Amino acid sequence: MGTTRTAVRRTAALAVLLGSSATLAVATSTPAEAATITVTTPADVVNAADGVTSLREAFTTASATGVNDTIVLAPNATYTLTACVPGGPAHTAAQNLTLDGKGATIVQTCVAKSVLRSTAPAARFTVKNVVLDGSASGGATVAGAGIFSESRLVLNNVEIRSTDAGPAGTIVDGGSGTTTPFDITITGSNLHDNTGDGVNIDFGSVSIVNTTIRDHTRSGVRLIDGTPVVITGSSIRDNGEAGVSTSGQGYTELTITGSTITGNGTTGVVCSACSETTIRTSNNGNNMYQSDHKGYT
Repeated sequence: MGTTRTAVRRTAALAVLLGSSATLAVATSTPAEAATITVTTPADVVNAADGVTSLREAFTTASATGVNDTIVLAPNATYTLTACVPGGPAHTAAQNLTLDGKGATIVQTCVAKSVLRSTAPAARFTVKNVVLDGSASGGATVAGAGIFSESRLVLNNVEIRSTDAGPAGTIVDGGSGTTTPFDITITGSNLHDNTGDGVNIDFGSVSIVNTTIRDHTRSGVRLIDGTPVVITGSSIRDNGEAGVSTSGQGYTELTITGSTITGNGTTGVVCSACSETTIRTSNNGNNMYQSDHKGYT
């Protein structure tokens, strides 16, 4: 990222985007009411007069409604992003946005562009039931080649694969966080076979539950002063560098429960200058390295 009542809002939003003189002929519902926007074409087009809604148009509409929105894709469809100048569709409003893929796949074909973006710190951006295929980096470093989000990011049943973030890039990037749980929440997802670090955020909080993060050229999870970090029932394996790496300034908290961290290129878990590290009933197949921590169980 087939018409609903939000088609009226879509026309208004696209009129602004395109400079169109389109007018509204139907009364809208109460502004405070949540909206559903159904994507009705797989094409990456912006045309207010064509009678269909593309994924990119749905994101533009959602950023203009003033309410929380849900974008719904067609089950198991494929959406190929070809508009390279704007890059991936972006959510820019303070209201929350949910993208429900219904098993669809979104493919980014543009070099060094994210698949999806959200640039509104006050919003929550939820992505679920979707596969994201990123593009080549062209040698550039891309922050969030799969998803870049300055909003609170929630991933549920998301697969991100075959995405190239470049030599020092990231696949899922939360920018700079708040450390208030949780800036990034990943549940029941699979990040695999990507170039770069799997998950990244600076000064943010992360929850990873029942998720596989494997076969990245760099680390599975690489954070700067990320706290708290909670990993439960997950597998982080066969990444080129560390499985999980975070630094701290004496207050970072890392908890790993019921997880497997193995086969990574350097170490399993690195928690530097951490306040507290707890590892329970987990298989750490790598040698774990920790420094300046007060203790772990």
